[in-house]
Amino acid sequence: MIRQKLLFAGAMLAASLGLAAGSSRGQQRPIVIRGATMLTMSHGNIENGTVVLRKGKIEAVGPDLPVPAGAEVIDARGEYVLPGLIDPHSHLGDYSLPGVPANSDGNEMTGDIEAQVRSEDSINFDDPEIARAAGAGVAIVQVLPGSGNNIGGWATIIKLNGGQSLSEIKFPEAPPSMKWAWGENPKRAYGAKGQAPETLMGEAAIVRQRLYDAQNYEAKWKAWEEGGKKGAPPERNLQLEALAQVLAGKVRLNIHSYQVNHFDALFRIADEFHFPIAALHHALDAYMIAPEIARRHIGVVTFADAWGYKVEAWDAIPENAYILWKEGVTVSLHTDNPVIEERNYIEQAAIINHYGMPDEAALETVTINPAKILGIDRWVGSIDPGKDADLTLWTGYPLELTSKADRVFIDGKLVYTVKDGFLPWKGRPATLVP
Repeated sequence: MIRQKLLFAGAMLAASLGLAAGSSRGQQRPIVIRGATMLTMSHGNIENGTVVLRKGKIEAVGPDLPVPAGAEVIDARGEYVLPGLIDPHSHLGDYSLPGVPANSDGNEMTGDIEAQVRSEDSINFDDPEIARAAGAGVAIVQVLPGSGNNIGGWATIIKLNGGQSLSEIKFPEAPPSMKWAWGENPKRAYGAKGQAPETLMGEAAIVRQRLYDAQNYEAKWKAWEEGGKKGAPPERNLQLEALAQVLAGKVRLNIHSYQVNHFDALFRIADEFHFPIAALHHALDAYMIAPEIARRHIGVVTFADAWGYKVEAWDAIPENAYILWKEGVTVSLHTDNPVIEERNYIEQAAIINHYGMPDEAALETVTINPAKILGIDRWVGSIDPGKDADLTLWTGYPLELTSKADRVFIDGKLVYTVKDGFLPWKGRPATLVP
């Protein structure tokens, strides 16, 4: 209701400033990349291909295309072109480098339910990890609040273009998304303080109660509006407004969870309140119930081979992503940065490739699949005409660990070269540039 109006107004303001996803963001003339192998992620590979970038978009891609007048031509023979990598679970900017308490802005640990907070209000635009990530071919990350709370708050999807304001980096077409967490983390954080939740049943009870509160809150607003708005309106509560959006099915829920009993509890609550779950994150035991996850059309965002770092991670296997993929689940990898640095993201795809995932399917887990899970695949994730010109030229096949990102384009603008580093930060204080 009120939240919807605010989101719409923000998107309109960004559009009026020319900052919508896919805007040119400074691309001055057409760019043609030719001679490379195009790994399109949507319609196979194109040997000796050509891609034309104009005004921040992919204008054309194919085996033999004309060069527009005045275009900059890049001879990429022997290289590979892949869509910009997309990380759907990162804390980049909210836990910026160096990792000291002053930079710890990802968890609002004053209450277990913090649906009202927004990760965008913590993002440090000068986090050195931005340059490192872009230099590894990562174009987009979803910045999530941390996992200390059962409901951690709103997530933010950004482009790593070096912008120095939220309006420059935010992906405004992205649908609203929120972070929840289940399992050990909230129990440990609050149980140690002698506060609820201390158990899994406590987690479920607190979340249920707050969802009922949100239903009542929304009913009060509806009654006031349908009653001709007589008298004072109900007192606004940002937390309950956010949860009312969840109940209305207008939020893509990203839920940190590990074990089958976590998944089952979340499914029961979602069924009880009739809202969808976009993706289970981490989800190391998801392989155990892969058919049920597929039946529910829920995505999985997972590690390649992380294991055993706490009890709920004990039953992880490196074939998790492969088993889920075989059952038809949309699978994405992630870094959980700073757990894994963004510059090592492509290695996660190489690991699951080693454990059975076919080449193209492995590359999909860091490109088109996370775009689908985030609800932004209309604009990014594959090399198709009309999509944002987020592309990386790799010196070799991307799943080969010796390959490097040679050049990185975001919205058609060159932001990184292996020779010159992260271009948007050139000339800035050395302390900001890794």
